[in-house]
Amino acid sequence: MSVSVPSGSTPGRIPELDGLRGIAILLVVFYHYFRRFPTDVPFGDHLMPWLEHGYLGVHLFFMISGFVIAYTLERSRGPGMFIRHRFFRLWPAMLVCSVITFAVMHLVDTPFAEARRVGWSGFLPSLTFTAVFIWRPFLPVENYIDGAYWSLFVEVRFYFWAVLIAAILGARRLPVVLFAAGAVLTVVWHLFDSPALRFYLDTLFFVQYLPLFVVGVLAHAAMTGASLRLCLGGIALGWAGALSLAANRPDMVGVTLFVALFVMLILARGLLVWLTLRPLVWVGGISYSLYLLHQNIGVTVIAALPAGWSDGAYLGAVGLITLAMMGLAWGVFTWVERPAQRLARRLDRAPVAAPA
Repeated sequence: MSVSVPSGSTPGRIPELDGLRGIAILLVVFYHYFRRFPTDVPFGDHLMPWLEHGYLGVHLFFMISGFVIAYTLERSRGPGMFIRHRFFRLWPAMLVCSVITFAVMHLVDTPFAEARRVGWSGFLPSLTFTAVFIWRPFLPVENYIDGAYWSLFVEVRFYFWAVLIAAILGARRLPVVLFAAGAVLTVVWHLFDSPALRFYLDTLFFVQYLPLFVVGVLAHAAMTGASLRLCLGGIALGWAGALSLAANRPDMVGVTLFVALFVMLILARGLLVWLTLRPLVWVGGISYSLYLLHQNIGVTVIAALPAGWSDGAYLGAVGLITLAMMGLAWGVFTWVERPAQRLARRLDRAPVAAPA
């Protein structure tokens, strides 16, 4: 049984996914602004306590990535096209946002900026989307240009395995293979309480986040002709795996809500019309650049606010700073992200030279 989109059709852009991106990035931004650095901001930790688990926005991003990458692989003419599009989607914006963040952190002279600025070595893990620990045995790498970039290392590892599976077995087999791998690796993670084994499992297979990608991949499969019952069963097991790896009960609740949204996307898309509201879709559209820019720059400005203001004044100030960061992200999206993606599409249409 299939739903929403017939097998082999092109559903086009799904605005609900941009709405989900909007929710994800707002959770992450406000978590960083209100809860992540209580000793650095003048209002401490008493504002917006419900955002204590806003970092779960990253979990939602991973689910969305599972859906989007499965979609992209099915429409790519081979691994080269997929890799090219991912490169132009991610790297130009990363370069520009890293340079902007680096400049701000070195030009602004506040305790927060001084504590979190890094030298030129920070560009190495940032622009290669790799972990800092990989480079430290060879080079004195301090950290990413912005600590929020850690999640891109998870993303690119998922891309690697997804494109490898698609290249060898075909994109249509990605849901089955990824689900099986996620199930086996989650069981192994729980059976063997070995720090060394878990380190290698995490480094190679990002086990703690793999079930989240599985949910997204299976949601795409359900919307493009795969067996609805099998996909929903797989999503249920992926959800169970994610719960088994969750750190606490609020994380379980958050993951459950996100999985429920994906199930609604499959079974009752009309109930998610609120996700297509223009402001939310717009924020989702600029979410990548906003993610890359918001943390160090935004918290640097917030940390510089005077002490003694009322809660309302601080809320208003953080709101204005958030809007300013959105404006900066929109600039990068408009003048960097979009042109880079247009270039990738032009390269798709470029003629191939005949062999000599």
